[in-house]
Amino acid sequence: MLVVAVAAGIAAVGLSLPIAGYHLLGLVCLALAASMILTASLHFLGKDEQLRLVGFTETIVINGPTTRILYPMTYRSATVNKATSLGNMDYVKVKDTVSGAVRIERGPKLLFLGAYDQITNQGTGITLSQTEYLIVENQETGGSRTVRGPTVFFPAAYESFGAKRTAISLTEDEYICVSDTATGSRLVVKGKNLFFVEPTQKVDDGIRKAWTLQANEYVRLLDTITGKIAVHKGESTVFPSPYDEVLDGDKTCALNLKANEYVKVLDQTNSKIYVAKGPAMFVPGANDKTLDGGKKKAVQIDDEHAVLVRDIATGQLRLVTEKQLFMPGPDEVIEDVRDLQMLADHEAMIIKDKEGILHFHYGNPARSDKDHPRAFFLPPHAEIAELVWSSGARREKRDLRIKRFDTRPQFMWNDIDCRTQDNVELILETTLFWEVADLLRWSGRQAT
Repeated sequence: MLVVAVAAGIAAVGLSLPIAGYHLLGLVCLALAASMILTASLHFLGKDEQLRLVGFTETIVINGPTTRILYPMTYRSATVNKATSLGNMDYVKVKDTVSGAVRIERGPKLLFLGAYDQITNQGTGITLSQTEYLIVENQETGGSRTVRGPTVFFPAAYESFGAKRTAISLTEDEYICVSDTATGSRLVVKGKNLFFVEPTQKVDDGIRKAWTLQANEYVRLLDTITGKIAVHKGESTVFPSPYDEVLDGDKTCALNLKANEYVKVLDQTNSKIYVAKGPAMFVPGANDKTLDGGKKKAVQIDDEHAVLVRDIATGQLRLVTEKQLFMPGPDEVIEDVRDLQMLADHEAMIIKDKEGILHFHYGNPARSDKDHPRAFFLPPHAEIAELVWSSGARREKRDLRIKRFDTRPQFMWNDIDCRTQDNVELILETTLFWEVADLLRWSGRQAT
């Protein structure tokens, strides 16, 4: 083209020259055209080759297979490059250096770059098995996503990713607590399951075991959001809700109450007390609390045993003598288990009641009556009167305590210090014989 232009210019100028000069200029033009043809380059491009021609104002590419002739002074530079061969698992990231756009080219293909294209990254697709996944972030939007197997992953133009991760495999009695950092919510994922963690999710404290409860077991769970307590009984497998915490440390065995056992329980919602009696397998309610150290034995009331019971609501005492297996009521407390006081024919006892009046009981059938039987239970607010006697040969000690009096004739030894008329000290050893004939006169107290 340049040769034609020069020839045309010379021809135009030559119109005004003489014929001889015209011939001279024609020869020059022919010489110049021949020189350009001789210095031109010829390029043969194969199927996998590309000619990159940098001109004075732009750059173009010519893909093979083809043949191109390049004339000098019509371009800046020319290079022949090999096209990029991409296999089935290959990809490259290509950037347009003029517009800044980025794209992904995947195989299988023979990739010819554009005039302003530049390969910024190349790699191989990621093979994910059924239990593997990737966390992929989009640098253009700031979002992220989870890519699960089985698949072969190729990133998009503005995506980046980390190492492969393995999904969490849960058996039937396992679970995990998952927190979502984007929403602040929590969820419980139960087995049997294969769980893939999303980009904004976090597993708290790893894999945990659910509570497998037998028939005599239970577990109490506290909802930390609402404050409610739930009781789950066996036989079952218990999974918590997202905000549950276990109370009592772990699962607990129910109280096995036999026929002669009971337990007092406080309902903390209304402060009422109730009694759970056997035979039963007792599981406390959500807000129940066992009292008095757990289960207790009932008291067997028979001919020789009675129970002194106090009603804590009224403060009153009563003596229960009816034959039964006695278990106190919700507001009752067992003050004492009293044995039957049985007097032999020669025995007697003094009982002082709440008003301080003495009552005399004799074992002798001739001296006992309905109001003062020879066999009796000590009434409420009453006590057995006790006498303190002296003991020892000289009766120097007051340590002999007597509650049951022997009405048979008695004797005891005694030493007496004395002096004669001439002041000689003598010790007389004596034997005293005595008998209690009347306790009332002997005690010198008011009696009934």
